[in-house]
Amino acid sequence: MEKAFNSIGQLVFAKDAHKNIGKYICPCCGDEVFKAEGKVQIAHFRHRSGGKKEYCDLYTQGLGNLYNPFDYASVMRRPYITFEEKNEEWDFYIKFPKIPKGLTRMFEDFNMYFNVSCREMQAKVSSVHLRHDSNSNKLKVMPKESYHFSIDIREYADRLQLRWPERINGFMEDIYLFTFIHGEFVMMEKNKVSLNDTFYLVSKKNLTFHQTLTVQSLKRRNGWLAYKVQLPNVLDDNLRNWFYKKLGFELKYPFYYLDLLEPSIYNRLSSAYVINDNTCSVGVTFRDFQYEKLTVIHIHPDMTSKQHLLINNVNEFSALEQGFHTFYIKNHEGKILNIYVDGEKHSHTVINYENKLVIDGESKVIFKDKKINIKNSTTVKHDFPFEVWRKSTKSFPQPLKGKENKLTTDDAETYIPGIWNFKVLSESKHDDVQLDTEALLLPYLKISQKKPAVITNKQYNELICLIENMTDSSRKQKLKYFIRLHRNKVPVDIKRILKNLKQISRDNVIERDY
Repeated sequence: MEKAFNSIGQLVFAKDAHKNIGKYICPCCGDEVFKAEGKVQIAHFRHRSGGKKEYCDLYTQGLGNLYNPFDYASVMRRPYITFEEKNEEWDFYIKFPKIPKGLTRMFEDFNMYFNVSCREMQAKVSSVHLRHDSNSNKLKVMPKESYHFSIDIREYADRLQLRWPERINGFMEDIYLFTFIHGEFVMMEKNKVSLNDTFYLVSKKNLTFHQTLTVQSLKRRNGWLAYKVQLPNVLDDNLRNWFYKKLGFELKYPFYYLDLLEPSIYNRLSSAYVINDNTCSVGVTFRDFQYEKLTVIHIHPDMTSKQHLLINNVNEFSALEQGFHTFYIKNHEGKILNIYVDGEKHSHTVINYENKLVIDGESKVIFKDKKINIKNSTTVKHDFPFEVWRKSTKSFPQPLKGKENKLTTDDAETYIPGIWNFKVLSESKHDDVQLDTEALLLPYLKISQKKPAVITNKQYNELICLIENMTDSSRKQKLKYFIRLHRNKVPVDIKRILKNLKQISRDNVIERDY
């Protein structure tokens, strides 16, 4: 078995696990496993003696992400309460965790069916509705102080990793808030909450709302009032205080992003922007809505700080000292901006078309010419301000020394790292060879009928070069398709043709493409 859970619940590969250190759990059956490896077998997880189940190895090979991060039911791993509204009609539901995707086949193949019962509702949910791809993993409920659950075949649920509390809290307070999380409105505990622009409130009594909120009253049901509420685009302290005093919820400040607006040309140093100017403009954007008053904290290189009131979401900073500067919004969560001011202005040399690359007296234009054709060797001259490298088939890449060097057929490429490159091609000695296209194409059409031959990489490159000399473009494309499809496996007739072509040099590599 390749994968297992470690002591903190992460799914790890056996090759990354520690032998005889820590505890590992089988993702299928939940039993303890240990790492094993030897001279013959690669690293793998093994059950204790007598503990292996017949399906464990089969179903853990395809395990990737067990849970969908965009599915709240999978992330929570316990039942929770949701609010659903349609045309002013609304209901409460209890959502149940789903069977992980990697265990669904085991669930079906071994008929691991069971029922989840809710004592308060006198209702059941079949495990069929708990599949990873199901949208019916829910039960409509009436408001109760708590909900108790039981599973008729607990062993099946444990194997499918459906281990949740037998009891969850229900409606014990007078007011509840449902916020939008991963496509559904979920009941939130009375704590700090981060809201989207729309949410729902349910209450046992009438509520008087803040004047900046847009509120739609829904029908009263089961003794509860429901309201659909929309937040304003801009929050202020009065609204936050109203939420805390009237509802008991503390609103989190909106999440922000700070970005460098000017100068628009900069370098990077780790996570910091590097600028040469001592002035800059900083702008802020928000993920959902923004706060009314924004204060930017500016930490200087000497670790002193200063507060600036942000006007129109943009602020300019001048007389910046050399060193690191950090900017963030006070009392908010978000993306901090780091800037490094480089007091010494550096001149940056730019490669352009005037920089020359001369091959045997012939000038090449960089960014336009892509290949260099040579016979045995060639002389390369350049006047680039950057280091030029060569890639060879017989050694590691290395820089060219000086402004004049020789390239041979062993060189595959000359380049400036990250900027441009030239492919080095050796001139073919068989450009005048005329081939019978039918003699090449027909064997490939019958390759499945006979055992193919195997050619070397050099012969494969020679074959590609021969095809390039063909004039019939239609058949050329078909042949290139078959050659690249079967790679080094060729019909016996093709290998015989390659051997009979005396014009092909055995040591000639037509094109090296790395």
